Amino acid sequence: MAKSEIVKKENCRVVLKVEIPVDEVKAEFEKVYKGLVQHASVPGFRKGHVPLTIIKTRYKELAKEEVMQHLISSSFQDAIKEKNLEVLTEPLVEEAQLKPEEPLSYKATFDVRPEIKLGDYNKAKLTKKIKKITEKDLDASLKDIQERFAQYSTVEKKELELKDYAFVDIKVTEGGKETLNREGVTIYIDDAGFGKGFGEKVTGLKKEEEREFTLGEKMNVWIKLRDIKEKRLSPVDDELAKDVGLDNLEKLKEDLQKRLEAFEEEKAHRELIGQIDAHILSIGEVSPPESVIKKREEFLLEEMRQSFEQQGKKDEYKAKEEDLRKGAREGSLRRVKLAYLLDEVGRRENIKVNEEEIEADLKTMFGENKEGLKNARERLTKEKAWENYTLRIREQKIYKHVMDKAEIIKKEE
Repeated sequence: MAKSEIVKKENCRVVLKVEIPVDEVKAEFEKVYKGLVQHASVPGFRKGHVPLTIIKTRYKELAKEEVMQHLISSSFQDAIKEKNLEVLTEPLVEEAQLKPEEPLSYKATFDVRPEIKLGDYNKAKLTKKIKKITEKDLDASLKDIQERFAQYSTVEKKELELKDYAFVDIKVTEGGKETLNREGVTIYIDDAGFGKGFGEKVTGLKKEEEREFTLGEKMNVWIKLRDIKEKRLSPVDDELAKDVGLDNLEKLKEDLQKRLEAFEEEKAHRELIGQIDAHILSIGEVSPPESVIKKREEFLLEEMRQSFEQQGKKDEYKAKEEDLRKGAREGSLRRVKLAYLLDEVGRRENIKVNEEEIEADLKTMFGENKEGLKNARERLTKEKAWENYTLRIREQKIYKHVMDKAEIIKKEE
């Protein structure tokens, strides 16, 4: 039986030495050679009747490779099971030399799950903010609906002025990359949408007139005025409610009340989650593996780099890369620590995810459509996202457990 020992351990980095006795090495060579006898094709011999001496000469290196691969794989699995190690990274195998008449030894370096210290997570003190929906909130929502269903009519004016609405074709490039190209779009003439100086640059335009100009250092704008418009808001009445798809104004207000309450409840829930995060981090200690932190850091940086490039701000990304990396590092360290601590809560409470919970979660996104549910499962599996998806559901259950056990003080705003 193979012998193993941990020869070095620093934080989560482990160096494991394994030695496989010579009798196991010999037995594995014989097993591999017998398999080769059954399948090898050698001129002058029928398959399955090639002499073993020829097999050992002709397929020496192939046999050595197969023996090495199998012995290292099986002995490594036995060793980590014996040492009760939870491996996080692919092991780096070194110093492995194999000879048929000698023991096989090697060293494997890898990361393991960190040690975790965690206080009493079942006694969190949380504050839930309660916001009552007021007439002012309803009025603001009705105003938004008015804006959404606003109508624009042509105004007989000779030229465009500030605070007009303009029906235009417009193209915008930033740093040589096109960021906007729209035909027949209505815009409000001020500096809010495109930046300081925009309103001044387009005032004075006449119908069918084109103009091209720059804003700042890198934004180039081409615009063609089709019409000058004025905006008219529909009155807040039953007709506006019907535009939304409801019977009357009373029904519309009831619907808005429910939506605003749901929004505030969700907002309060997110704030409670944030408080739980802070609580868990304050009572827990963990030093995550550098490899895991680095992986998330690089993922975040790549997302930011792509975002900057899509906006035509490649040079700006390069100028800010050092600060962005620092922020990504800090955010990654916090998130990875939190993930391990939450997982530890889940382990201690034996929180798992079953098939019924997965099905219920999928239905919240895709309804009862069987084909949609099937496609969602296939897509998540194909994109190798299934594990992360089930982990997200489990994490939600962990948060619920902590929240259910917590002391929650309600505070009206």
